[in-house]
Amino acid sequence: MSVHTVRAQRGVPLTVMLVLLTLAQLWVVVFGFMTWQSNVAHNQGNPALSLAGVLLGIVGLVAFVGVWLWRKAAVYLLAAVVLVGLVTDAIFGLSSIALLIRLALLGALAWCIKQKWASFR
Repeated sequence: MSVHTVRAQRGVPLTVMLVLLTLAQLWVVVFGFMTWQSNVAHNQGNPALSLAGVLLGIVGLVAFVGVWLWRKAAVYLLAAVVLVGLVTDAIFGLSSIALLIRLALLGALAWCIKQKWASFR
């Protein structure tokens, strides 16, 4: 059996984190799109801001799929999306507890990824 045919096991912690965070990211995209649609329909706020959030969310979904497929580049893309998201959340006033919960979940994901880093290609 060659080394290339042996696949690493993702493990329960990494699988659970990826599924939960992907579902949360999907909710962010849907909610952001609905907010953008409402802003455009009622001529309120800055619709470009909501649309930028939706696009960032879509990029985050692509990164989660890449992490699921064991791509190192996707981990770096996810890190960039997380950084941009955290900065914009801090700028636009996300509550402190929500920010701390997000940081804890992302820290748990980072720990799970670190445990399986040798499996990424």
